[in-house]
Amino acid sequence: MNTIRPWALFVGFAVILCSGSAYGALTMTVNSSTKTLAINGTSTAGTPDFGFSVAWQTTVFPVAPDDQTLDISAALQLTGTTLSGADIEFSGPAGIATVGLAGDGAFSEISGTGTNISYAILTSGLQQSLETYAASNPTIDLEAGSGFGDIQVQLVPEPKLYAFVVGLGALCLVVTLRRRN
Repeated sequence: MNTIRPWALFVGFAVILCSGSAYGALTMTVNSSTKTLAINGTSTAGTPDFGFSVAWQTTVFPVAPDDQTLDISAALQLTGTTLSGADIEFSGPAGIATVGLAGDGAFSEISGTGTNISYAILTSGLQQSLETYAASNPTIDLEAGSGFGDIQVQLVPEPKLYAFVVGLGALCLVVTLRRRN
């Protein structure tokens, strides 16, 4: 009889749950434990608006109490010119978050540096909204500029999730060993 081994279920579950997602070109990772976010990946073959700016926007962001801006200049770099500024602007009751950047000249490639940017400066309600939003693995759509990819957002699982996976693995090991005896 062909049966599924408990350890095989564990391995499959662990890979799906804890793997880095194969997302698009730019990925923003939100870490709720350290209150940081980082942007990785590269988006190429784009054309900035007016030759120097690009913006992404999402309208499903949970409502924030007021307008706040988070400087993310250290998280991005441009090929062919200097980054003059990048930020995430959270627009209060409208529930809109805009990721925008500008260069000193024309560029066709945007790369994430992987640098962690603290979002602890935001209000606690906005921090919670950002984490809740990231947990749904949304996409922030390109709004201004053309050819650049959307930004995929993901939440880093909290340590208790890893403890759960290890516990599940131990349980599967015990079941497998008991069946052999």
